[in-house]
Amino acid sequence: MKNILASCTFVDVIIDELPEDLKQKVIEAYELEEDEPVVRITEEEVDYLEIPYECLDDDSWDFNTKKLSYVLHDYLGKHPWYLVVAKHCTWNGMSGYKFFRDTHIVNTVTRDYDITLLLEQRGKDAILCTESSHDVPQGSSTYIIGISEEEYERLSEADYSEIEKFAESKF
Repeated sequence: MKNILASCTFVDVIIDELPEDLKQKVIEAYELEEDEPVVRITEEEVDYLEIPYECLDDDSWDFNTKKLSYVLHDYLGKHPWYLVVAKHCTWNGMSGYKFFRDTHIVNTVTRDYDITLLLEQRGKDAILCTESSHDVPQGSSTYIIGISEEEYERLSEADYSEIEKFAESKF
């Protein structure tokens, strides 16, 4: 499963802080010179390589919204609108939806609080993710779908049950 937000979050790994076996693995994997002090990698790679957090430069964390926009357009295609349907996403099990213009595609996956967003399934111009947060640590389903102007006009007048059926029909 791809962690969408972690794949767009970068951090510097301090090479000399790594255990020797992991240091050699990182040097080989990223084709580094033996004397290079740091390598910049994604949070997803940190997790995959099991790099200890004490080997990371705390001041170097950087979330790249430009890369996130590219990743989302790659998964969803370019559309004038994007629909987000989040099912049972609050502490009390509420569901909801929201429309975003193409210029705000990054907002389809960013929140005012920390989340983990795991890509579960891809459909045509759509992705199904498991979204976890402090309110729903076990995760809930979030659908993100690229839609046309005509679909937006129709769906913006629909009730939640119609919108939910539309989202589920993409998979």
